[in-house]
Amino acid sequence: MKSLNNDISSFLNFRNNKLDSSLVFFTTNRKLTVFHVLLTLFLTFFVVNANAQYSLNKSYDNIEIRGNITPFYKFRIYPESDSLSLIKQHKNIMRLKDARIRLKGSSMKKFFEYELHLDFANLIDGTSNQPKMPVLDGYVTLNHHIETTLGYTKIPFSRESMTAIIYSPFLKRSMIIDEGQSRRDVGLHLQKGILSDKIKFYASYVNGLPEISKQQDDSLGNELITRLEMSWPSKMKHRGVDVAKSPIPVFSLGTAYRYSHKGKNWDADDETIWTGIDGVKQSLTTDFAINYRGIQLLIERNHISYDYDDLYIGTAEIDAVIASNPSYNPPWPDYPFVLPENQYTTGYLMQLTYYLKKFNSVFSLRYDQANINYSKNSEHQNFMKGKIEDTFAFAYNYRLNNHLSVLKVQIGKTIFSGTDIYGADLDYSKRPSMLEIRLGFQYIIG
Repeated sequence: MKSLNNDISSFLNFRNNKLDSSLVFFTTNRKLTVFHVLLTLFLTFFVVNANAQYSLNKSYDNIEIRGNITPFYKFRIYPESDSLSLIKQHKNIMRLKDARIRLKGSSMKKFFEYELHLDFANLIDGTSNQPKMPVLDGYVTLNHHIETTLGYTKIPFSRESMTAIIYSPFLKRSMIIDEGQSRRDVGLHLQKGILSDKIKFYASYVNGLPEISKQQDDSLGNELITRLEMSWPSKMKHRGVDVAKSPIPVFSLGTAYRYSHKGKNWDADDETIWTGIDGVKQSLTTDFAINYRGIQLLIERNHISYDYDDLYIGTAEIDAVIASNPSYNPPWPDYPFVLPENQYTTGYLMQLTYYLKKFNSVFSLRYDQANINYSKNSEHQNFMKGKIEDTFAFAYNYRLNNHLSVLKVQIGKTIFSGTDIYGADLDYSKRPSMLEIRLGFQYIIG
């Protein structure tokens, strides 16, 4: 009996010890399970990858989420005595420049890549009566020997244009890029890099319209863009600031050509830089950039030629009056006005930027000139010089962190001269010089 009692006692002690161990193991395991679940959720939704973007992962897909919000204040100063000051008062406003969200993803080990980039600020744009398109990018890319992209995205024609505005020290691009050419279009885009992307080839075949459109113009014409870009001794990203403070000089030289034959004229805002014409439009762009120890120098030249199809500007009513009364003076000079066979628009850009890392500061000076709609035809002496806008600008950035959350200040002075062939007053120099101040804050999401 005593032996039996000892056996029962030993069994009970063993069982209790086993239960205690199981309870400890279960409790510890539960804590680990909760920890793993929380860690998984945190990694899925909140951990930022190397590009400072939020990531969502699926078995075959990966999506990166990023965006930016950029409110700013724009203030223009004209001479108080000039009537144009009153007309431009509505330009002195606070605006939401950007309210962007960008979804960029890949699948099948990056065999396919895609992007959807929206700017909701375009829906409340206060510069026109009609809202702009919110889509900035919407495309799918097939990576197989040549990067083949179908959809709506940037056109590869200029280093300044291809540099995202969040990487630029300025809040506004130069005149010839901002209003001189369409910067995005829908179509086929090809890209190929060799020698570790030190040499890159680009080609795009697009609609040739100034914005996304569901229909073609009457000519059914398209636009072809090609670009060759060479960098040395390493590839140079499209950035407006040498944040890496390159220890050795890095050079980039690019050239691009654009050709279109369309059947309709589109102008850019009130500057009458034709983004498309009724005829043949050709553009040649050359750009050079160098990065060294936080200093970047950028030089660009854009040359646009317009070869119009037969275009006659007049009215049947005035023609009838002139036919019945030869001494009648038409309402504007040289009536009926027939556009010269060829017109040109040129733009120059020189920009010098310095990144002072110790004080998280960026300083940039820029000069850009646009000579809009001039002619080389001696029969039109008044139009040998087009509308000329010379802009001298200074930008200061204070970088709050490494994720491009930046306080930006831009001050620019524009001087007007030349001849406005489409204006009521041909002397463009009568327009007073303009001082514009832009103050904005760029906050990066992700």
